[in-house]
Amino acid sequence: MALATAGCGSDSVPTGPTADEGAHEALVAGQVSGSGATEGRIAFHSTRAGGAIDIYVMDADGSNITRITSLTSHNTSPAWSPDGTRIAFNSSREGLQDDIYVMEADGSNQTRLTFDSADDFEPSWSPDGTKIAFASERDDSQAREIYVMDADGSNLTRLTNNAADDLSPNWSPD
Repeated sequence: MALATAGCGSDSVPTGPTADEGAHEALVAGQVSGSGATEGRIAFHSTRAGGAIDIYVMDADGSNITRITSLTSHNTSPAWSPDGTRIAFNSSREGLQDDIYVMEADGSNQTRLTFDSADDFEPSWSPDGTKIAFASERDDSQAREIYVMDADGSNLTRLTNNAADDLSPNWSPD
C-alpha cells in the first residue's frame, strides 16, 4: 500500500478528466488502495464541493472522481483497509471535535467508532485489518498521543505518553 500526498493549492493538485473546471481543491493527503476491486483507487479529502471538506475516491489516472461523504462538517484523513473494502476517516459531524469513523469503500454504512470530547484523528489500519491506530488529544493531555483500538472501536489502548505531540501513526507492513 502506498501513500500519495500533495501540497495545498491549485498549482499542486492533480486534475483528471472529470475534475470540475475551475474548482479549487485543497488536496492534503490521499491513500491508494492495494487490493480487491478497489485496487489502484485513491481516497482523498478536498474542498472541491464548497466550504465543507469531503472524502472522494478516484481512479489512479484521475478519472471517475466520486464524492463519498457529503455533510456540512469536515471529513478528512481517509485510510483504506488492507482488503480495500472500507475506509477509516475522521469527521467533526457530531460537534466541534473530530472522531474516527469507518465506511464501506462506496461511502455507505458510515459508523462512528470513537466517542470522546477531544479530537481523534489520522486513522491508520493495521496490515491485517483488525486494528486502527490514531492520534488523539484525549486523557486531559496537553500533547497529542497515539492510541490503538479494534476495527469495531472496542479495546482502546493508549500507546504513547509524551510531552511532545505524537502524530500520524503508520503500521509497518509486517
